[in-house]
Amino acid sequence: TRSSTNEEGFTAVEQKPIPTSTFLISIFARNFYRFKLCALILAFIINFLLLFYKIERRPAGGEEDIEEAGLGAAFVTSISDTVSNIADSLQNSEGDIGFDAEEEEFITLADSDSYLGPLLKFLAIAHSMLSFGMLVAYYFLKVPLVIFKREKEISRMLEFEGIWIAEQPPDDGLRAQWDKLVLSTPSFPHMYWDKFVKKKVLKKYREQYDQRQIIRLLGMKPGSTNNGASPMKDRPEETTGTWFYPTWLQEMDLQYLLWKWGVIFTDNSFLYLVVYFIVSLLGNMNYFFFSCHLLDVAISFKTLATIVQSVTHNGKQVSSSYLWVQFKDRTNLNIPIQQTPY
Repeated sequence: TRSSTNEEGFTAVEQKPIPTSTFLISIFARNFYRFKLCALILAFIINFLLLFYKIERRPAGGEEDIEEAGLGAAFVTSISDTVSNIADSLQNSEGDIGFDAEEEEFITLADSDSYLGPLLKFLAIAHSMLSFGMLVAYYFLKVPLVIFKREKEISRMLEFEGIWIAEQPPDDGLRAQWDKLVLSTPSFPHMYWDKFVKKKVLKKYREQYDQRQIIRLLGMKPGSTNNGASPMKDRPEETTGTWFYPTWLQEMDLQYLLWKWGVIFTDNSFLYLVVYFIVSLLGNMNYFFFSCHLLDVAISFKTLATIVQSVTHNGKQVSSSYLWVQFKDRTNLNIPIQQTPY
């Protein structure tokens, strides 16, 4: 914003135009939960419209029937044909060659409900667009927070616990081994507010441990006075690019990006949205994939999620108690059963 004073003494404030990319990102980030709710409503509507489909038996060998049945019916028909071919081969191997199937089953709509086909196509495409919008919105709304928390955790472990310097993490700790990849990158820390964490770590541990090893671990330049002050200070100012290795690719911190996407793809919420989007795309080929989206109800609403967790927990307790009683009866052991207090 710019402020200027005119002749009458009033201050006029001029606002800079917002870039289009920033405006679109803000729209996706603000409407994440709206996209999620709309996608859930569309999934309910699609599953309700699927109730109007019916199974119809028609003579075998009709290609026009497959076209009228639609893509979803063709998928089901191909599966039924495969099963029938396997059954026929088994019957032929046993000597029952005289059986020929005269009718085939198709999943179709009634003639009066023919308008539901185009409506389902439109709703399926809209659901896929909303699913993609949810994925983009989560990336710009939640992923920065995930990266910030991870960088904060690494910085605290590095500065206060001396992990990777005073002691090494266990070999089976894949999380710590993956986080070690980002320590030597010039972009770390990128989202965390303390940009001087590398300088603090070097100042704290250089008298107790080998300073060269710490500098090599943190990816710092020896003798640099502003180590860790900025994630971009250690980069060369001028780079010459070639056709196979352009300048913009040289300026990217590929090691940091590799670590970042590794953290993103280990986030359960992001993986859930990726699977949600893939199932939505498969629903455009076969509408019955949208029945999987009804499971989102138990995840979206906290009350239902709590009920599901309590039911599964109680079910595990009941099953373990039943198995223990059966084991006791079979082995005839006089071991008292310890009851869990509620």
